[in-house]
Amino acid sequence: MTQAPKSQPELFDPQALRNHRARHQRAALFLHDLARDEVEDRLSLVNRTFTSPAIVTPFAEVWRDSLQDAKIVHDDDVLDLTPGTHDLVVHAMGLHWANDPVGQLIQCRRALREDGLLLAITLGGRTLHELRAAPVRPRRLSQAACRRVSHRWEKCGSGRAAATGGLCPAGGRCCAAHCAIPRQSASDAGSARHGRGQCP
Repeated sequence: MTQAPKSQPELFDPQALRNHRARHQRAALFLHDLARDEVEDRLSLVNRTFTSPAIVTPFAEVWRDSLQDAKIVHDDDVLDLTPGTHDLVVHAMGLHWANDPVGQLIQCRRALREDGLLLAITLGGRTLHELRAAPVRPRRLSQAACRRVSHRWEKCGSGRAAATGGLCPAGGRCCAAHCAIPRQSASDAGSARHGRGQCP
């Protein structure tokens, strides 16, 4: 039996991603810990008790003790969520690795009950920007060497860093997934500031 041709190319190799994630150390999941703390903080402000939450995450151990009786689902291309069964779906730190982020949001929205809440946490525009810029502007090189390194980075290195989106593209993805009232906000973990996204 042959597989049907895919309508779009894969951005990420699922097997390579699984291999990479299998080598992780617990201390390397600090951004996932911050995301979990942020979700718990925001949910504490909601005047509602969630009885059937679902969490979509690549690292279940981070979320295991977070929400009581939560169904924890791996962030595969096809999510193991039953339509219309959850009052809360948290898509935690997986959209930036998804081959089809809008498709992931659509699946999450379908899993919600009519009055359900979807929280999607993902890396944004300037996340780890210093680390991403490191190959481009080494500090101790001359200007000529910097130009050579920058040229090499543009030719081959930029393909090694996955793109991240800002607030406006994230809001656009929510609208494309037909979420009823999309809201986006940014959290600067370094200074613990919160702000609403303002798109033109």
